[in-house]
Amino acid sequence: MSFGRFPSQWVKSHGLRAFSAGRRPGDQIAALKLYLAAAAYSDFGSWTATLSLSALEDVTSLSRPMLIRGSEILRERELIIKGLSGQTSTYRLTPAGCRYYFPSEDDELRPTWAKVPQDIIERVLRDIPNRGRIPLASLRLYILLLTMRNNDTSVANISYRKFQTTPAFASLIFRKAFRFS
Repeated sequence: MSFGRFPSQWVKSHGLRAFSAGRRPGDQIAALKLYLAAAAYSDFGSWTATLSLSALEDVTSLSRPMLIRGSEILRERELIIKGLSGQTSTYRLTPAGCRYYFPSEDDELRPTWAKVPQDIIERVLRDIPNRGRIPLASLRLYILLLTMRNNDTSVANISYRKFQTTPAFASLIFRKAFRFS
C-alpha cells in the first residue's frame, strides 16, 4: 500500500472551517478533492505531487474548470504552491501561513503531518458527489479523521462521545455526513 502525506497543522488549528458550504459548496469540494489527491500522490520528502489535469480528472471526477477553481482556493489559503512542469502541474503542500519554510525531517520544528492512503483515494474519491453540503462535510470529516489518526496505525483512536465534542462535528450536517461516509 502506498501513502502520501499532508501537513496537518492547518486542520488542527480549525482550518477546515474555511471550507464551509456557503454559496458555492462545489468549489470547496473541488478544493478538498484536489488537496486529497495531491496529498495521496505527494513525495514524502518534498511534499510535492506532480500530476496532469487528466490524471486529476480521473482520480477526482472533477472537470478541468472545477480543478482550476479548487487550485485557486488552495493557493489563496496558502495550502499549496502550484508550479508547471511540461504537461503536468506540481503541487507543493504547505503548512498554511508557512509557504516558504520547509524544515528537514530531523528539524524539531518540522510540521506535523497526516498519512493519506493512495489506494483509498483512487477507489473512493471519484464516487463522492461534487455538489452539496453532505459530500463537503464528508470530505472535511475524512481529513479530520486522517489528522486524528496515529501515522503508525490505520486506526483513529477516538470515542464517538469525544468526537461529538470536537468543534467540527458540532453541526447537524457533520452528523449526517458521518452516516454517509
